[in-house]
Amino acid sequence: MPQLCVKDIYEWLNNIAPFDQSEEFDNVGLLIGRMDQAVSGVMVALDITPDVILEAAKANANLLISHHPLMFQPIQRVLTNEYEGMLLSQIIQHGMCLIAAHTNIDRTTFSGSARLADVLNLHGTMHAEPYLFIGCLHDPQPAGRLEAILSDTLKTKVKRFGDPAAEIQKIAIAGGAYSEGYLQAAKMGAQALITGEVRHHHAVAAAQSGFVLFEAGHHVTEAPMAAFLAECLQKHVNELKYNVRVCALSSSPY
Repeated sequence: MPQLCVKDIYEWLNNIAPFDQSEEFDNVGLLIGRMDQAVSGVMVALDITPDVILEAAKANANLLISHHPLMFQPIQRVLTNEYEGMLLSQIIQHGMCLIAAHTNIDRTTFSGSARLADVLNLHGTMHAEPYLFIGCLHDPQPAGRLEAILSDTLKTKVKRFGDPAAEIQKIAIAGGAYSEGYLQAAKMGAQALITGEVRHHHAVAAAQSGFVLFEAGHHVTEAPMAAFLAECLQKHVNELKYNVRVCALSSSPY
């Protein structure tokens, strides 16, 4: 009976989010393992942590798909008493493979940005720029009120930078860390940008120009990606008639 291999998953990912579209600084693709290894199960997560590896092992998943890569910076040694070395060692000891899909998937409708737009029920959402999705609230809200709505919806403390009375209807979203995207967002008519991390100088410049930035946390703004990606991959695997389970772990790593 034919078996699902790592290569099959890699090619599906490459089709929806070409690895060659990642940024030069990135580290994507198959990072650990072999293309011809048979896949018993798949675990999708934003970050690889000991808990993710443990849950994958419990689920009989020997392929990990992470958004944030390991070995993001070049390494010259693997020391198991250091955090990254310990993770690499655990993955190999469990006989697992690891594929990372980072800035390549951030450019697609599978991204945290696109999924967050759905969570917030924005309408007229469009892919405005490689890492920006822009949509509109059904009803305009003052920035201070919107800060509270976002905090309640995302179940986290969202921080606002800008005038609480500013009226917001058109919103840009950039999951992760992309506060510099406010410049392009403003050019496209957005009054606010929701991102995960806001740099101080961007907060100052945006606020002084009348633009509003919302900082919701790196993990929170990308978390919707994992479950959606797993769901889509499971449909693909089912269509190929392989009995392989695809799971997602979206819990915070900190």
